[in-house]
Amino acid sequence: MRDYIARCDDGTIYENRTPGKYSTITKTLNVLGATTFMAGVLAMAVFVFNNLNKLETRHDRKETEQSTTAETPKPSASKTTNNPAAQ
Repeated sequence: MRDYIARCDDGTIYENRTPGKYSTITKTLNVLGATTFMAGVLAMAVFVFNNLNKLETRHDRKETEQSTTAETPKPSASKTTNNPAAQ
């Protein structure tokens, strides 16, 4: 702290001095973080682009001869139940 006060008093605080080890580590991690962020955005863009292309080609389906709607059985007209509480 006294070092910084003395540097303020004689005006040398604004001069460049060799950075400390924590400053160097912080700058390195900042560059590494920015680089990995950009790589992640690029990887996500490639992933989305590839999946959208697959989605567009999926619309080329063949017609099927089998019906997709099955006939459902109609309820019987009798009111008999197996539930004793309903009687």
